[in-house]
Amino acid sequence: MKIELDDQSARALGDPARVRQILRNLISNAHRYGGDKVKITATSTKSSAHVTVVDNGPGVPEAQRERIYEPYQRAHESEGITASIGLGLTVSLQLARLMGGDLTYRFDEGQSIFELVLPSAARDG
Repeated sequence: MKIELDDQSARALGDPARVRQILRNLISNAHRYGGDKVKITATSTKSSAHVTVVDNGPGVPEAQRERIYEPYQRAHESEGITASIGLGLTVSLQLARLMGGDLTYRFDEGQSIFELVLPSAARDG
């Protein structure tokens, strides 16, 4: 698997440990269920910071997309994948919302795109 990071940055208001937890879950999911390429980007506007985790895998089946944030839901039944019980996205969404943000999913042009949005922090200087 190839992981590509962009050279952009975004400053967000949020608990650093919880933001890492969310990103770790999204990257882990991309590694487990996505394709062989994962790209992570960070951008910001005056009001929000955005981090996207994009992979070229098959995506979440359309019939499952509305339920992926529900507890114990798994969109993929992959052989050999352990330590996954279906709570990662539930917890990640709750954490994002507790920090004043959101977590969304979309499938566009053959890519799974999870986007974490948090309130922007003021830039120094």
